[in-house]
Amino acid sequence: MEHYRPKQYFLLMPLLALFIMWNFRRNHIYYLDHLIFTIHGTTAFFITQIVTVPLRRDLFGTESTFSDLIKWAVTIGIIWYLYKALTVFYQRSRKVTIKKMITLSFLYMMAAFISEWVIERFIYYFA
Repeated sequence: MEHYRPKQYFLLMPLLALFIMWNFRRNHIYYLDHLIFTIHGTTAFFITQIVTVPLRRDLFGTESTFSDLIKWAVTIGIIWYLYKALTVFYQRSRKVTIKKMITLSFLYMMAAFISEWVIERFIYYFA
């Protein structure tokens, strides 16, 4: 399943851009701009993963407490980065941005769970 996860993220990017467009529809921004914003956020996520995953795996081991601490720090950092990016790009207040982030997170998690279920079935039947 881990082999297909980057492909899954790549395929979910247009869907996340659509979710962002629905949530920030009062800004009257084109879908392509939302897609570029999504690509920007996903790229930031992948860059942090390129740095931290080998660091956690090779230097500290996957089961260490420090490795878990790095994982949580990266998660909090990504959430903060996304919050700041949404606030600056869409020019909304903190309260509105946080509410929209919660909605976006829920929609994206639902789409990720459904796509993961489909990928698992695909692997089971065709592998």
